Amino acid sequence: MSGKVYAIMSVVQGNGAKYVATNLAKSLRRNGKKEMFKKVLLIDFDFDNPCLAYEFVKEDDTHGIDNLLAHLNSSGLNETVFSENVIRTTLDVDVLRGTRFIGKVKRFSSFEIESILEVARKLYEVVIVVISPKANNAGTVYTLFEADQVILVLRNNHANLLKVDGVLRVVNQYHKSEHPTLVIYNMKNMASKVDVNDKLKNSLLDLKVVGVLEYDEQSTDNLDLQKKESIFAAKPINTKIFAEIGQQLA
Repeated sequence: MSGKVYAIMSVVQGNGAKYVATNLAKSLRRNGKKEMFKKVLLIDFDFDNPCLAYEFVKEDDTHGIDNLLAHLNSSGLNETVFSENVIRTTLDVDVLRGTRFIGKVKRFSSFEIESILEVARKLYEVVIVVISPKANNAGTVYTLFEADQVILVLRNNHANLLKVDGVLRVVNQYHKSEHPTLVIYNMKNMASKVDVNDKLKNSLLDLKVVGVLEYDEQSTDNLDLQKKESIFAAKPINTKIFAEIGQQLA
């Protein structure tokens, strides 16, 4: 198996990359007939804020990315050790939990990041990796190198307007692909006078807006999505959008 790797990053921390990643993973896993379900893995390489799928992994403080370091050698990473440190969730999506050493962005080397992604590709059809918008760590840089496609999570506010050029430069520098970089607006404020689209149009990157997620105060904070099935049932638009985004992935 040689799975696809998708890098998801917020232009500004807090835009909702983890929320998007969790919902997209769930949508990809369950999209279609049961016999066609994809094997999906979430990886948390956001070393500043490692809380991807937190409600699903918080009870397991034993397994995660930190355990893999002791088992890495010149030959790479053992697949059995990798699998033992992945957490199975009620989403039917597996999660490689983020580091316990918050803010230690230099803790992981390029070799370690590449080794983790290499094994993940072998074991999963879809690998969704959440990374920081900062290029000061191997998780961001080498995931961009290795990713089949990048997904940017954007909001139309002043903070994003200030940061978007820098993030686009990072993606342009480290990610080379024949596929467009996808853009998702999360909780787009229709009343905002800030227009980030001009920045996107002037970028050297091939950018494609693939989704605008509605604001929903009950489901914006990446809490237990399993308990919120009724919310999605009442507001199917976001569920539909995630399914449509999944169909546009490379």
